[in-house]
Amino acid sequence: MLAAGGAGQLWATTSNPIGATADGLAMAIRAGAPVADTEFVQFHPTVLTVPGTTPFLLTEAIRGEGAYLRGADGERFMTQLHELAELAPRDVVARGIQRQMGIDRAPAVYLDLRHLDATAMRERFPTIRDELAKRGLDIATDLLPVSPAAHYFIGGVVAGPEGETGMPGLLAIGEASCTGVHGANRLASNSLLEGLVFGMRTADRIAREVTPEALPVDLRMTPAATLAIPTALPIAEARQRLQRAMSDDVAVVRTAAGLEEAMAIVAATRREVAGLAGGLRRDLWELANMATAAEAVIGAALHRHESRGAHYREDHPDTDPKLAERHSLRFDGEWQYAALAEGH
Repeated sequence: MLAAGGAGQLWATTSNPIGATADGLAMAIRAGAPVADTEFVQFHPTVLTVPGTTPFLLTEAIRGEGAYLRGADGERFMTQLHELAELAPRDVVARGIQRQMGIDRAPAVYLDLRHLDATAMRERFPTIRDELAKRGLDIATDLLPVSPAAHYFIGGVVAGPEGETGMPGLLAIGEASCTGVHGANRLASNSLLEGLVFGMRTADRIAREVTPEALPVDLRMTPAATLAIPTALPIAEARQRLQRAMSDDVAVVRTAAGLEEAMAIVAATRREVAGLAGGLRRDLWELANMATAAEAVIGAALHRHESRGAHYREDHPDTDPKLAERHSLRFDGEWQYAALAEGH
């Protein structure tokens, strides 16, 4: 059963933990299991962006309380882009911030709570208050630098509500799976279905189907996390190069030219590690998995010549009505549009 989480570490800036390197997706691709909708990645619009510190998600509830987004000139910009301004859908706000960062030639815009009651804000968001304080910032009196960051991976291994995939004997649950419940633009609470409801249904399925005669796992054969294998490839630098390419060209706004450029970098990385990702060296395997998964993200993004939900193509800004409810499915290395059930 693949329960390996998401893919946020494919990008340079993410809300995801360090281990979210798309390992489950990459293993499924290598095994030939159908995967789907890998072009759809939700970018949270407001992740704290302070150089030298770990990115930290500033919940959209802050904007719900009335916080403003301001550019380098101090002016609000979302009022010009959407009737709901800062309360527009996540993908709209993320693109708005990305656009303003380009205009300002700056790595971030600013979240402003200074016009709100200071005591109330500090009490309403104690965790954020404390995290900001560690970085020398005050939630109520400082402009908070934010930028979009890879958040939730909508695509993954095609799976049903009991974890069933297109490969007999293989199950997938959680963010590693693609069940179709998110559509093209995930709603926050939908992850409860994939992580809790479908997870429990899959556990019940296993309880029904796995018999005492099944081969036990020999825990003595569990490998150590890391084994030193000499390599001339600078793994950390290669990983950062891949992440930078994904953030530059496969993020909130995409074009064919940018996607092709990123694909070239990712493919080169995959070739570099192809002969090295053996043994038990974790960093090599993670980089190999990241390259495999990144190629799937870029391939699906190149295949979808439209903008829909979390996937926005600047060179194809309109939504194609013929592709309504048509998922991107990868069969035998090729992308095609199909109903998700066809991946089972």
